[in-house]
Amino acid sequence: MESSGVRCLSSQWVYIILTDLITVKRLLFGKIPLLLAQGRFATQVQNMIDLMLEELGTPDNVSTEIGCMLLVDRDLDYATTLLTPVTYSGLLDEVFGISGGTVELDDRVTGGNGPVTYRLSSTDGIYDEIKNKHFSDVYSFLSGKTKELQLEFERSRKMALQEIKHYVSTQLQKVTTVKRSLSYHIGACEVIVGEMGHRFEDLHKVEQSMLEGRHRRDNCNYVEECMVTSGKITSLRLLSLMSLTQDGLSQDEATALKTQFLHAYGYEHLVAFQNLEKLGLFTQQGSGLLASETAGKLADRVAQVVSLPKRGVFQVTANKLKLYPNVSESYDLKNPKDMAYVFSGSYIPAVCQLVHLLIKQEQSIEEILKLIPSPSKWNGHSKVAEAAPRTFLVYFIGGITYAEIAAFQLLEKITGGRILVAGTSIIGGNTLIESIL
Repeated sequence: MESSGVRCLSSQWVYIILTDLITVKRLLFGKIPLLLAQGRFATQVQNMIDLMLEELGTPDNVSTEIGCMLLVDRDLDYATTLLTPVTYSGLLDEVFGISGGTVELDDRVTGGNGPVTYRLSSTDGIYDEIKNKHFSDVYSFLSGKTKELQLEFERSRKMALQEIKHYVSTQLQKVTTVKRSLSYHIGACEVIVGEMGHRFEDLHKVEQSMLEGRHRRDNCNYVEECMVTSGKITSLRLLSLMSLTQDGLSQDEATALKTQFLHAYGYEHLVAFQNLEKLGLFTQQGSGLLASETAGKLADRVAQVVSLPKRGVFQVTANKLKLYPNVSESYDLKNPKDMAYVFSGSYIPAVCQLVHLLIKQEQSIEEILKLIPSPSKWNGHSKVAEAAPRTFLVYFIGGITYAEIAAFQLLEKITGGRILVAGTSIIGGNTLIESIL
């Protein structure tokens, strides 16, 4: 598979995906009545699934709890991958990197006792509580748990001998595990604040400006600054987000940013720009006649000077899907009411919003799928399509982000539905850029 995991699927990966999906559909969930595919590779996989199911015949399990399965390509929404997440699990992945459900915690967390490979799972009650919380709410939660642990310790000091014996045999191991978990998560939070805190506000403002198509010159300047202060991963990530949200860079912008990056990090990274071009994350505007190119450059320069929002394909699609929520002073990130909280209220992950629209079913399936400009396909009986499904299986070809996982969990609470998510991998902005270098 190519670096993104989306643009080019090898026969081996297609076989793995098909085997995975056929097993899920045939052996576990039976025949899912409504099958949707959004994206070029998703429709190809759906066609192959249909052919294989015809050959295999009726599923072993006739009944199913899954009302709808949605196959989606990662490149439908690269913005979600490139934006900086604000949930605890997302930031933990940003700073430390999560691999196979484990995170490598260094001396900054362990207090000089050497690196520790720590398992992140639902068995860790504290992590299970905070993984999808907005980071601003995490430290207060950990502080409350620490106070509870201190009270427990004080209570244990006043126990009688028989009570101590019972406590040691039944509760001590559990308390020790909680204490270790608290220590690691508090230490991780401190490192995240140290790594991200000093630049997070500026970074969030620039990302929001890019999403809205505003302040192009300031955004370019910030990307240039990041090439000096934040390293090649962050600068390429922002450059890609700017190109994506503006439907390409002007010729002057693309040339200047590319040249400065190569001067800073070496011409061996020319291949990185070729890979970004293949992914559609580094493109230039104006491929028509000279007059059109000149007019486009003039419009770009006017937009840069007066900071007018430029409504391209990205902004039009985002507005159709209503990915920009109405954020006011009363917007509560600690008790979120919409899925945009995963990016501090600036953006709702597109696939999550697509599922939300399918649950509400205020539009027909054909109208909903057309909101995203990509190949789409759906199979199912018309009567099934008329009834809004309550249980979804969403499969990402090319990887799912921690922000989307958190957004889906909130969507379950909002709608009362059930959403199962799966994919070829868990991906983030850093891992995406690292894969193209």
